[in-house]
Amino acid sequence: MVTAPDLALLILASFRVTHLIVFDTITAPVREALRRPLGPLITCFWCSGFWVSLALFLGYVYLPLVFRPVVIVFAIAGGQSFLEALLRYMQSLGGKER
Repeated sequence: MVTAPDLALLILASFRVTHLIVFDTITAPVREALRRPLGPLITCFWCSGFWVSLALFLGYVYLPLVFRPVVIVFAIAGGQSFLEALLRYMQSLGGKER
């Protein structure tokens, strides 16, 4: 059974892993190499998000010793992404630069 805190971890981790695959610069070479065979699966946030979510969920449920630490690390990174976006938004409202 997946609890509410588990679900929160999975949501944040899924967001971060999907963003890493679809948008982050560090994965651009891999994304370009896989663009032709995988198409939207690697470039569409919604498409990738479903499969990433499914993989993380199944791993979390059936291989928790392996997936739980991975999910926690990516959930922390996902939470940090949201905090950074919130900070940038608040700074844009106040007209302040970093």
